Amino acid sequence: MALPPVFLLGCEGKTEINYFKTLSQTLFRTITFKFSGANNDKSDPPSVLKALKKEISKSKKDITGAWAIIDTDNRKPEEFNTLERWSQTNPTYGLAISKPCFELWLLLHVDDKFPQTKTAVITALQKHFPDWKKPLCPTFTEERVKQAVVQAKRNDQTTVYKLIEILLENRSLN
Repeated sequence: MALPPVFLLGCEGKTEINYFKTLSQTLFRTITFKFSGANNDKSDPPSVLKALKKEISKSKKDITGAWAIIDTDNRKPEEFNTLERWSQTNPTYGLAISKPCFELWLLLHVDDKFPQTKTAVITALQKHFPDWKKPLCPTFTEERVKQAVVQAKRNDQTTVYKLIEILLENRSLN
């Protein structure tokens, strides 16, 4: 019997971790997630990558894939160059960037709009989930997750869908 897939996710925020933890209890029960990052005082792209590399070196043989999940948060594009180069060094590595924030990915589960600012994303998300507050994460059905993938492909503001597609493939391999 094959070992379950293990994905290491380098997250800059707790909302990202909560999203994948929630999905690990429903949609991705056959996948093990390990998390690095989400240190509130060091959530910049280089710090997330440093923490991710440290975790990879600890458990390299056990990892199916390693992904960095980052927001643009008004950062300069060149701040992501190191992460992009890193993600191309191994076919099991990846980079999921959301512009302006990860919450846009959450919004795409229930809406087809692509707000341009973090404030607009949060406002739109709270229209669908009035009690929602960071870093909590709503629970989404498989249908909603797949809807978000379709929505994200219509625009280049988030690439989280690429990770979700890989997770969906690995879920069915076990």
